[in-house]
Amino acid sequence: DSSFENQEAYKQVMAEQCPDCTVWINNPVTGGVADLPDNSDPGLAFTENVWTSYNGDTADLTVWTDYDGYNVTALGDGLFKGCQTIRSFYPHHCGWFTTIGNEAFADSTLEYIEMFGSITNIGDGAFRNCANLKEMTLPDSVTSIGAGAFQNCANITELTIPASVTAIGAGAFEGCQGLKKVTILCDASLLGEGAFAGCANLTEVSVVKGAIPANCFADSALTTLTLGEEVTAAGDRAFAGTGISKLVIPANMEINAAAFEGLSAEGFRMSNLASDEQLAAWNEALQTPWYCPMVRKSEKSSFVKMPFVPSPEEDFEFDETTGTITWYTGNDVDVVIPRSIGGVDVKIIGMNAFDRAADYTNTEMETNETEWLHLRSVVIPETVTAIEDGAFEYCQQLEIVVCYGPLDTTGRGTFMTCRSLKDVIFINGVKKMDNYLFNGCEALKNVWYKGQMDYIGEDTFRGCAVESLVINAKEIFGTAFRECTGLKEIHLRGGVESLCKGAFMGCTSLDTICFEFTNPGVLDTGDVYSGECGPDAKLILPASATDEETAEFYNILKKGNLGPIADEAHVVREDCTTPDPEEPDVKERMASYDMVYDGSMEEEVPTPAEAPVEASEEEPQTAETEEQTEISIDLNSCLEQKYVCKSADVNGYTVDASALGAEYSVIFHENGLTNFVLAGTKVPELEWTQGKVQTETGEADAFSIVYMDGTTLNFVITETGLDLDFYGSMLMHFEPEA
Repeated sequence: DSSFENQEAYKQVMAEQCPDCTVWINNPVTGGVADLPDNSDPGLAFTENVWTSYNGDTADLTVWTDYDGYNVTALGDGLFKGCQTIRSFYPHHCGWFTTIGNEAFADSTLEYIEMFGSITNIGDGAFRNCANLKEMTLPDSVTSIGAGAFQNCANITELTIPASVTAIGAGAFEGCQGLKKVTILCDASLLGEGAFAGCANLTEVSVVKGAIPANCFADSALTTLTLGEEVTAAGDRAFAGTGISKLVIPANMEINAAAFEGLSAEGFRMSNLASDEQLAAWNEALQTPWYCPMVRKSEKSSFVKMPFVPSPEEDFEFDETTGTITWYTGNDVDVVIPRSIGGVDVKIIGMNAFDRAADYTNTEMETNETEWLHLRSVVIPETVTAIEDGAFEYCQQLEIVVCYGPLDTTGRGTFMTCRSLKDVIFINGVKKMDNYLFNGCEALKNVWYKGQMDYIGEDTFRGCAVESLVINAKEIFGTAFRECTGLKEIHLRGGVESLCKGAFMGCTSLDTICFEFTNPGVLDTGDVYSGECGPDAKLILPASATDEETAEFYNILKKGNLGPIADEAHVVREDCTTPDPEEPDVKERMASYDMVYDGSMEEEVPTPAEAPVEASEEEPQTAETEEQTEISIDLNSCLEQKYVCKSADVNGYTVDASALGAEYSVIFHENGLTNFVLAGTKVPELEWTQGKVQTETGEADAFSIVYMDGTTLNFVITETGLDLDFYGSMLMHFEPEA
């Protein structure tokens, strides 16, 4: 079972030790695993190099290296078709056996065939309907796989198509119902129409390079897909109807959302090599939600799931047809709304759903209520996308709201007259802060959200205690910040498209208004009163604003035009950009409330590797001995360096890498991925980790990767480079490329 690479390595060794010796790969007949055909069989026939006819009943067969003066190079068309006695076949190992003809084993009882490293061509239907064939390892020598070559081979479970393949016929693997895992090292565009049609149990596929044809894996059981950086495209519906939930899209793959028709992109990532432009283009094509855009593989998703244990489901009345909580029936004052009730996602908090906590004391509302629930805190899950009008209106004891739901709308007057409300945190953002949202929340000082809003409605912050605001919204309606008498400073981001001058009405302490935009056209020019702001209120424009733009801003906002700016001297041009407010520490904020934090919902940030931990001065050091020498290497210096195999130890002999027949090299990138070339073939990107491994001389530092077959390969760091124990067959020595 030696390979040609092994043979070449031994040839080099023997050339030095015994120049007159020949290195031969043992043939199956002398190895005792198979028998030659009965030469007296009247049905036995050869046509020059091709075995064309056989009527024998030998179970385990091989073939002569030559017959009647011709080297045997091929099995003829239909040679063993329908044979019910054959169990295994072994070609000879002389290097000139290349071809398995059309239908050579079709409809037979073949269980095993040794795919020796000289075979190049597998004919149409060569193994069609070989239901007993269980093992199939295609060698790197194969260049052509015929149409229907392995059709209906129902017991093959794993398959690797080598990089050497240049042609694959239609339906080559159609109906292989036992096939679970496929690795495609050749150009994927070679896959013929319906190559894997009917492979009902195919769940795992790796593709290294090329363009994946349309409908290639459509409606299969595929759940795990690995795409190499050299995959350039995927045709329409290539993966439609599959169960793929997680995927890393290569940086340079042609954008085509139709390839993933019907799939959720929630678990999709892009390669760490993707540019911002490529990432944005794929997000647009896949129509990822505004609150959960796709990110690079090593980046943390911006979407955060609620990390608190929910309140009991029975504390809520729930309309499962719309996913709406209609009423809170519980008695807890600290409430964590469940993400689902009865298995149905909670999507909406209904109108007046928390009216049991409404307190009409000192309000215009007349009521006979003398008792109410003193609701103190609320946490809203990530499944909620809308809150209806007045859901928490008049909850005067409510102090804090943490909303993980990415809200399309907050509803009107949702927190109106919540006089104890101090903090509101929209973890996953909000698109619309509707009219009167925080109207009368006289204790409200902190409102945090991320991203850009579509609009802020009328009287949204009226009468709030906020002192400073950074606003990123497209539209800001009239009187949005009305009577925020403590508001001193407001920054409006550059994305503002429409701003009502009356937004600052009654903000009597406002002395700094910073616009991060230069287009005066976003301001209304109508007869809208803004009210008296601070007497020295200053408008700061970007330094890039022109004289004309500056003058127009002043004309619109000057006091003579019912604006807040006293004179031109109060309009300045300078850099007034400010960073986004720091995200609050929710766990810390909620520590004083009766809630249970569940950190298991937090997403772990992918890390390339753990940095080596330096020993402290107090840590005892191991004394060096003659058998143990400490190697001191800066591990970071190994990154982004190409290491190439220069030699290998094989059965006690050291051979030059050229004897291995192809390139073996590796690069460990800072982003946690590798470029690994194995026998001249680039392996799909694999993640690396760094740590200690056990060697014959003790523990050593190593970079480790998990190969596609699940084997961990450890590249042990040495003084000259890296050592790799390759499947126990040889110890490979890698050195930095010159």
